This record gives sequence, structure tokens and C-alpha cells, in this order.
Amino acid sequence: APGINPNENTTLFLTGVGFSVHETRVIVGGKSVDYRLLSRECMEITVPPGAHILGGPAGKDTRIDVHIATPYGPSSHMLIPQVNKVGAVTVDTRWSPGAHQFTGQIVKDSDGKIDKVQNVSMNPAQPLGVYVPMELEGASPKIKMTLMIQTPQGVVPLSSKPDDLTASYDATQSVYSVAPHDLGSLLTAVQKEAAAHLTAGTIPANSRRITFLAKGTLEVGGNGYSIKGAMPITLELYE
Repeated sequence: APGINPNENTTLFLTGVGFSVHETRVIVGGKSVDYRLLSRECMEITVPPGAHILGGPAGKDTRIDVHIATPYGPSSHMLIPQVNKVGAVTVDTRWSPGAHQFTGQIVKDSDGKIDKVQNVSMNPAQPLGVYVPMELEGASPKIKMTLMIQTPQGVVPLSSKPDDLTASYDATQSVYSVAPHDLGSLLTAVQKEAAAHLTAGTIPANSRRITFLAKGTLEVGGNGYSIKGAMPITLELYE
């Protein structure tokens, strides 16, 4: 099994060193579970429904804690993901930080009309990231993004898309992050769309703050994990 199903019995094999044939106990998610010792290095356990997840401060950590105790002492923490009823690993993913601030310069033509937007940058510069409680199995993590823009008429999907953003996992923060210097395609997309909407009039020409919304997917090892929520990106404009 890829993880523990909270709604039905789950059978797992646990491997280790020195399992004892006497007085061994297995605790999964705060519950004592049945086991069958296959050798001193391998046991089969059956986890009943209702194993408790870790939760964490915000109740977002869906991993389940497993402990084995023998006369030689207790094991260290073994954290196993929860799976849903169809067997997909349940992964909590959300933007971290949850919002970003960009700045950009408006350039006007000789008639005083907006000609373009340039020099868009992140301010303050910081990594763009996706919170995940644990590192996911698989290579080549990347973040795929789609953008929307807030106009007086409502939120409008945009055709411009940033390139896939290569990410790396920071275990100290539990975040897949993209360094600021790797966000060029995102900055370019924001710059292009801001200029297009200002010159077209879908955003008033005197606007000096434009809000974009980013939705995305984290891809790791060919598997896609939808990122919860839309991340606001505020573009502050100056002349």
C-alpha cells in the first residue's frame, strides 16, 4: 500500500532490525494494531480504520505516526502518508508565502498615453514556494502556473503563462521553492499583461496597483498535485 487509508483496513510490511518475538507492540496513529512477525527484519501489520493523523498546528499534516516497541526499546518516528479511498496519496499543498509584491515602471509616449510597462521585479525579493509537509517521491519537481487579472469587470483569465518553474525541496521549511532569480518568465508574463490591459483600457490608465491571481500545480516525478487557493500578486506601478 502507498499509505494508510483512514476508512478501511490497510495492510503494510514494516522492515527493521532486531524485531523481537516477545512483547513487541505496534502503535499506528495512536492505536495499537495487530501484527505478524515474518522474521526479525520484517513484520506485517493491519491498520484498522480511524488512525489519527499528526495534524500539526494548523491541522494540515496528514501523515500518520508509526512506532514499534520491543524489549530492546522503542523505534524512532516513522511517518506514513494518508491515502484517500481510491488510493491516491493525500498531500496538503498551498502557496508559501501566500502572496507576493511586484513593482514596475510605466512608460508614456509623447502624447502622455501609456506605451509600455518595464522593469518589473519582485519587491521584496523572496522565493516563490509551495508548502508540502514532506518531500514527495520523484525527480524534477516543478511548478506550473496560470494567471488571472483583477479588472473592474471581474477576474479575467490570461493567455500568458510563465514557463514551468524548477523547484527544490527545503526540508527546514517544508517548502518546494523557486529562487527569485529563476522567476524571469513570471515577471515577463506580468509585465506583458499589465501593459496590454492598461493600453486596452480594461484596467483604467490611471491605475497604479494591479492585482494578479496565480493558480498552480506542483509536479513531482510525473505526478501532479493541485495547489490550494489562488495566490495574489500585487503589481505596484510608478512613473
